[in-house]
Amino acid sequence: MITKRLLKRIILYEIDTGIFFWKIQPANYIPKGTRAGYINKKTGYRIIGIGGKEYKANRLAFLYMTGIMPKEVDHKNRIRHDDRWINLQASSRCHNMQNQSLSSANKTGYTGVHWYKRVQKYIAYIEFKRKRYHLGYFKNLSQAVRARQRAKLIINKDFGGNFI
Repeated sequence: MITKRLLKRIILYEIDTGIFFWKIQPANYIPKGTRAGYINKKTGYRIIGIGGKEYKANRLAFLYMTGIMPKEVDHKNRIRHDDRWINLQASSRCHNMQNQSLSSANKTGYTGVHWYKRVQKYIAYIEFKRKRYHLGYFKNLSQAVRARQRAKLIINKDFGGNFI
């Protein structure tokens, strides 16, 4: 496991830009002072290899700044390779999953609300701790959206969450 001390010895992290630079020459073909890592085309995250292991740059930023490497890091602006310190926050899996963009299949424009063709009504639901809770069927979109918003407020209040 990499430590903050080792990381600071081999890499420079610019908090304003989110860019990592090598302080050392990590390999014969990578000169000292070049930008560290690459963007994974499938996931969109910047990956940096250190000591034969690959790390997400967002997690390395946390280690660099705080000495702790959280399991989950949320990009506030949802751009996975934007590793500026101001854009990162430690997160739970639940919170990180709720911070996803709407699916392209979502036609209502609201998270947790969709048209249920079989009953010709809107259905509202909320997911919390990997479990889906059905909030009801509604004749119009505004009723379904309000039900979803109320459920979100209750979860945030009762669980002190940053539930989105």
